[in-house]
Amino acid sequence: MRIELIRTVKHAGRIYTKGDVITADEGLATYFCACGWAKDVSGQVTTGEAVTQDVQLEVHKSTHATKAKEIGNG
Repeated sequence: MRIELIRTVKHAGRIYTKGDVITADEGLATYFCACGWAKDVSGQVTTGEAVTQDVQLEVHKSTHATKAKEIGNG
């Protein structure tokens, strides 16, 4: 399926750049269209609405539950 990226996306370690027209398997192409990241060139798959709001991360302090054990030389 041929899709056109309508925003730059990093997915599975690869960067897809806005404006690129690529051929992708049906699963990936449908996923990108559903997320609103791409549009189907043929127009058969509906493009979803992309989330455009800012995301705020809330980071908490963490500690490890176990301590490392010393291994003796003997």
